[in-house]
Order: sequence, then C-alpha cells, then structure tokens
Amino acid sequence: MTQNSRHSCDRETGMTSRDYVTASAIGVVLFLAVGFQVSFSVYFTELTRYFLVSARQVSCIAALQFGLPMMISPLSSAVMHNLGARPLICTGGYMMSMALIITAFSDYFSILFFSHGIMAGIAFGLIIPPSLQYLEVNYRQRKPFNLVVISSGALGGVIVPIACKFLIRVYQWDASLLVISATLLNICACSLLLKKPMGRVASTVTTTNLTQSEYVSGSSGDSANSVSNSGGRATPPTSSDASRSVNDMSSVVRNPSGKVRTVYPFTNDLALVKTKPCYVMHLLIYFLLGLSLYVPVVHLNHRALASGQDELWATFLVPAISVGTLVSRVALYFFSHNFSSYTIAAVAVAMAAVTNCLTPMGDTLAFLFAYALIHGFAKCCVTDTFDGRSVRIVEAVGSSFGLTLCRPLAGVGQSIGIVLAGNVFDTTGDYDVAFYAAGAILTVAFLLVLSTPLLYQCLEEDNEGSRKTANTLFLEVV
Repeated sequence: MTQNSRHSCDRETGMTSRDYVTASAIGVVLFLAVGFQVSFSVYFTELTRYFLVSARQVSCIAALQFGLPMMISPLSSAVMHNLGARPLICTGGYMMSMALIITAFSDYFSILFFSHGIMAGIAFGLIIPPSLQYLEVNYRQRKPFNLVVISSGALGGVIVPIACKFLIRVYQWDASLLVISATLLNICACSLLLKKPMGRVASTVTTTNLTQSEYVSGSSGDSANSVSNSGGRATPPTSSDASRSVNDMSSVVRNPSGKVRTVYPFTNDLALVKTKPCYVMHLLIYFLLGLSLYVPVVHLNHRALASGQDELWATFLVPAISVGTLVSRVALYFFSHNFSSYTIAAVAVAMAAVTNCLTPMGDTLAFLFAYALIHGFAKCCVTDTFDGRSVRIVEAVGSSFGLTLCRPLAGVGQSIGIVLAGNVFDTTGDYDVAFYAAGAILTVAFLLVLSTPLLYQCLEEDNEGSRKTANTLFLEVV
C-alpha cells in the first residue's frame, strides 16, 4: 500500500490526513505550553502569600521560567534538527509535569527556584521553540493553516489562566498544580504524532539538481510546493523545494560532496557582525524589547491587585493580552501587505511605549483592560515583524534564525526586566516606576527602529520584498 493510498489528500490545500493530525498535535502542544507559561501571573500572588516572600523573589522564578526558553532556543533548535522534534517535546512534557509535582509538594521556597524556575524554563525551551520551528518547516507554504495552528498558543493564553484561577479557588494553588501536571502530560502524547525527524528528511533530499552556488548559499530557488492558479491543486514538492524548506530553518545542510554538515549555534553571529555591522543594532533592539515588553505579562495582575482591584476580575487581564495577540495576528495576515514591515514595527513600538508611560496614570479596571489589549496587539506586531526581519538577515549568510543570538538576548532582557520590576515594587510599593522605565526603554528602541533603513541597505532588498516580511512568518513570543 502506497503512502498516497494510506492518507487521503486535500486537493485544495495539498495536505494529507496525516498533515492535519500532526498540525493539530502541534496546536495542542502550543495551547497547553504557552497557556500555562502566561498563567504564572495567576500564581504570582498565591506564592507570595503562601511562602511569605517578596515580589522580587517570585520575580526571579518568573525570570527563569520566561527567560530560559529563549536562552536555550539555539541549542534546542540544533538538537531538534538532528534528533527530531518528537523526543525534545516529549522530554519537555515529562519535565514540565515533574516540575509542577515537585513545586506542589515543596515546603521551602528555595526549592521552587529549581522546580518552578530552572526545570520549568528548560521544559518550555524543549517544547515551544521546537514546536514553532517544526510547524514552520513543514507548513510554511500553507499560511492560513499555519496562522490557525500558531494562534492556538495565544488561545491557550486566553483560556488556561482562567482555568488555573478556577482550579485555585476550588483546590488551592498546590493541588491545582497537580491537576495541571496531569493535563500537561498530553504534550507527551501529542509529540508521538509528529512526523519523522528533520535530520532524516535532510538525508533523503536528492541533490543532483543543485548547482555549486546553491550548495554554498543554502538556497535553491523558489518553492515549488504552491497551489497552481489554474487548477487550484497543490503541486508535489520537488527536490529543490525540500532542500530549501530544510535549509531555511534547520541546522542540517549539505556540502558539494553530498555529506551532511551540521551548523552549530552562534557560529555565524561573528560573520553577521563583520558582513552586516547593523546586525549589532538589531541585537540591541532585541535586548531592549525583551527588557520591556514582557513585564506586564508577569506583573500586570499583581499591579491590579496592589491598586485595590477585585482579584477575580484581575485574573482576566493576562487573557486580555492574549486576545490582543490574536487580533494582531489576524490583522497582520490580512492587512500587512499594505504596509512595510518597517512601518509596522515602528508604529507598534511607539504604541507600546506610549501605553506603558500612560498606564501608571490610571488604576481603574477598564483602563487596565484597555492597556492589556493594546499591549498584546503591539507586542505581537513587534515580535512578528522583527522575527521576519531576522530571518532575512541571517539567511543572507546561509545561517538559521534559530541558531543566532537574537532570541537568547531577548531572553536575557526578559529575565532582567522581570526581576527589576519586582524589585521596584518591593522598594516603592507600586509598579509605577517599572512601567515608566519600560516606556522609556521602548522609546529608545523606537529611536533605533527609526534608523533601521540601514538594515534594508544591508539586505539589499527592494521595497516590495520588505512589504512581504511581516506576512511571511508567524513565530512568538509571549
């Protein structure tokens, strides 16, 4: 029995039933992982009350849980393309479940630095970046379906925090972690539905049609896996299409002798700095964005409680940020072709800077909900457009975005910003200074973004090419 007879193919999308199953599995993984990660704000107050610790101490755990996945993403990307996404995601699911069990039975707050901080952060690093890159490699040419699956992470950010709050009110915070621990084991089950490892895909790609220059540059022309205009049927992928889909986002490439060559993390950053000096400014922008954009995801709920808002209604603030993310992804998909990625990034950074500076001026619940929606919208616009730009920069030297310093620097910025915001609350008794500082940092990032026409000169792209950047990838970011 042939592969085509085992799996029925949708002629309009070119996807088999197996493709729908694997993409749905990735959607469930992102729903659970991203949803629980942003639910940390729900447990922030519970941990301070139970262990009688300061906001800075709990912020250190949040910094590990949010920053470590970004810091280790190059390593997980390199391992994924040699061993496949399946073992990484399965291992991350088990590690996350064990971390929550240890946290639930901990009597000492210091243990949480290991379980809820380091273990959880590494687990998220083994789950989220490989899931996003697996989806990007296998479903890059199916943008509407790609959008739906990746948006499942933001949908989890809407539903899972509310579910966690419900479990806390019914079972207390520690027992609720046991329920969530059992639920997260579904990540391991979904990982078993994924396709074979990418390293094996790379080893089966034929290279007879590739020229010497295509070996060096790592590209092989336009993708052939597209829907024809006449018949509406998806043409089967050619050898050059398969090679390009692997080389675009993987660490496994072929040299002219036909042997598989592994590219290790960070090896091309020095070449990028030498050939494209503006890449240093790009890394600085990533650090500044990480330093400021993710503070509300952790501290907005606690800020609402500190200002006297109802605890139940304050729970919906982080889901409101995820709603803004969903709206932003849909808007980028349908309308980003009308604007350049430079315009989208500049406006989004300016929007985030203004709203962060205005947030301390209002303490009403309606004001905080409006801020959460706008911040989620702006954060998604910024991260998506800058990820798209980074892909174009690093591919110019034959590297992979997942193997560079972009995400690790953003992760370092996240960790520092989250800890500093908690320290500000312990010192002043409110988050006003933290949000003013976040707005000032975003203002500096906005000024750097205004100077990014140099990036376009380095990329040597025309204006039409830059208009497609924001609509190319939907990678993200929480």
